Amino acid sequence: MKISCYLLMGVVLLAGCQSSGEPQPSESCPGYAEAGSTKALAARKVSYIDRPDVRVVEMRCVSRADLLRIDIDLKNRRSKEQHIAYRFDWFEANGMSTGSEEAWKPLVLYPGVPRTIRTVSPSTDAKDFRLLIKR
Repeated sequence: MKISCYLLMGVVLLAGCQSSGEPQPSESCPGYAEAGSTKALAARKVSYIDRPDVRVVEMRCVSRADLLRIDIDLKNRRSKEQHIAYRFDWFEANGMSTGSEEAWKPLVLYPGVPRTIRTVSPSTDAKDFRLLIKR
């Protein structure tokens, strides 16, 4: 009986020490729990205007000092350079717009070269975002 108790305690301790691996970088982004994957998150968070041939490779989000910092890796899916523009729309926790409309930012994407766009929320009220990309 004592051996089975010790064995059971050892199994419980080992199971508690095992990690499920490193979290995905996008798991810290708002809406990841509902989306369940980076691909599904990108489908919810990114809107394309005039169909640029761009793919979101990864999203990373960190909250520091109540500001949301976001890095998004993009990849050109064309075999030649592509000129796009992007901007972020920001939302409060209740889904209302923060009223901080950003200007469009130009970006050149070269074939096979991933590019990272980085931003920080405009205020502590911004708890969520949407990325718009256009040609």
